[in-house]
Amino acid sequence: MSNDGRTRRTGVNVAVSIAGQLVGKAATLAWTLVAARELSASAFGLFFYSYALAGLASAVSEWGFDPVLVEDVAHDRSVVRPAYTRAQAAQTVIALPAFAVAAIAAAISPSSPQDRIAVVLVCVAVLFDLWTDTARTVGVAVRNQLPTARALVIQRGTTAAIAIGVLVAGGGLLGLCSAFLAGSAIGIASHVHALRSLGVRLQLDRATLSIRALWQTFLDCAVLGITVVVMVALFRLDAVLLGVIKGNVAVANYGVAYRLFESTLFLTFSVQGATFAAMAASRDPGFIGRQVSRGFAIAGSVYAAFLAACLVDAEGVLRLLYGGHYPQASSGALRWLAGAPLCYLAGSLCTSALQAVRRRPLILASSLVALAVNVALNLVLIPRMSGTGAALATTASYAVLAAVALAGLARAGVRIAVSRELLAPVLTGGVMAGALLALPLPTIADIAVAAAVVAALWIAGLGGPRRAMSLIGRMGGSSPGEMP
Repeated sequence: MSNDGRTRRTGVNVAVSIAGQLVGKAATLAWTLVAARELSASAFGLFFYSYALAGLASAVSEWGFDPVLVEDVAHDRSVVRPAYTRAQAAQTVIALPAFAVAAIAAAISPSSPQDRIAVVLVCVAVLFDLWTDTARTVGVAVRNQLPTARALVIQRGTTAAIAIGVLVAGGGLLGLCSAFLAGSAIGIASHVHALRSLGVRLQLDRATLSIRALWQTFLDCAVLGITVVVMVALFRLDAVLLGVIKGNVAVANYGVAYRLFESTLFLTFSVQGATFAAMAASRDPGFIGRQVSRGFAIAGSVYAAFLAACLVDAEGVLRLLYGGHYPQASSGALRWLAGAPLCYLAGSLCTSALQAVRRRPLILASSLVALAVNVALNLVLIPRMSGTGAALATTASYAVLAAVALAGLARAGVRIAVSRELLAPVLTGGVMAGALLALPLPTIADIAVAAAVVAALWIAGLGGPRRAMSLIGRMGGSSPGEMP
């Protein structure tokens, strides 16, 4: 395949991945907004707490199998079926006891029987999501994300439809958790169908699933596996600590702001997925550095606009989405979380680059430093500032992660021109903030007009729509020596 063909294919994958993630996140945000309005703060907080608890179990189970799957298939497409099978089998072996512990912890908690059942349902749903995440990783590895993106849309759309219907009908917390589980089960079926269209199925033979093969898979991912556990703990531990220290209502107030931060991350996942396979296939530090720079310049500009909107009018954003219950209680958390997507993006791109240059110990070191900062800040700030303190700790931790990973890249010989790559996000955020402050419009119109102005200036600055799409297409484009 020619360089132009590979670039076009990568551009299509970027666009498809972003579209699928965007629709999926929009669907998830839709039922979350309805849940925040229909459930009591205590019930909504319990759901968010349960999701965080299940996320910790999922972190232990993921163990780095997915990134190694991408890395292996990027070098040899023929190993996709055994690599996928071993990844699913190995993480399932870990997942069953990990999720059982989470469910037992919920069952012995001093809550009502209905609440205990709700937590167990969430744990099972997140277990199903663990399997579908690995299925989508196959699409990333083979550089054809259209079928898996379609499966994700089916899963998230179905979940939203069922959940909203149940909530409006008065199904309450237990109904929401049941809908979440039903959507995750449908997701398994849609992802199996997607993989079949790619010619990938589980390879259920003795050699692939032998104890020796699974143990070797576990060992191959050991350093990265510990890193994944630490990273997801960094992502979910704040809500768990907040629930333990301050209770479910505090988790709800924090959760509505955190959901907005989390909903923006589809862009990071899409850019990271599109660039990692190309970086993993490359041995050129300059090429790897360019992928990090391009990804940050493009996605970082979107996040800078989000940062400006939340800083300028946090209460207006919350009132627009959640109604009148949460704006005052959650605005402090949202302002501190406004910068978290930028920091998360930088950390994700830099750790992907470290993985590509085979510096896994540096990934582990950066994540351990960030987790230590996160735990220390949470323990100090949550008792005094509740969810606002948790938000501050989250953003600061991701900033530390990005800084340490960037230093690790420099040690590995991958240079990133930080001052140059910050230029586009800084200009975008400045223009967005200026437009929001200058426009005397209601929140939704204010943000829409300001975003349109920023988008028009961005496209004009890149030389028109075709030039903009070309830049996106070069993200993850072919590197010197890359196999067709």
